[in-house]
Amino acid sequence: MKTVQHAICEITEWITVPYASFQDVSVPIITKNTMENGRIHLFFELRSGSYCTLPLRMYATQQFTASIDAQIRLKTVRIIWTNHETYGRHTPPSIRFAVICIPNKIHQQFPSINYRDYFEVCRVFNIELL
Repeated sequence: MKTVQHAICEITEWITVPYASFQDVSVPIITKNTMENGRIHLFFELRSGSYCTLPLRMYATQQFTASIDAQIRLKTVRIIWTNHETYGRHTPPSIRFAVICIPNKIHQQFPSINYRDYFEVCRVFNIELL
């Protein structure tokens, strides 16, 4: 991996187990070299055009909270949506998330970037928003 790489992924269907849903998404830019010699940043789309980093905890009401976590594997990201509800269950909505892979050498050249800000990372590394 010599350059910064970017991918946008979408989940429209979930596998559901008690109190959680998950899905494995193919992300070809996550290679063995990326995992060993780079940094992988995940950004969850809250609403069209607004992103935040994972993991994410949402506290919608006293009766409902949700957690969104991720597991990164070779060429795959597993997104896990956990419901913490005192009533009923909800299937997660369709979601989009962004993956940005940055080689360690490049990452170290830009220590002052706010790597939790999707738009700042895209601007600094000249990533075209998809």
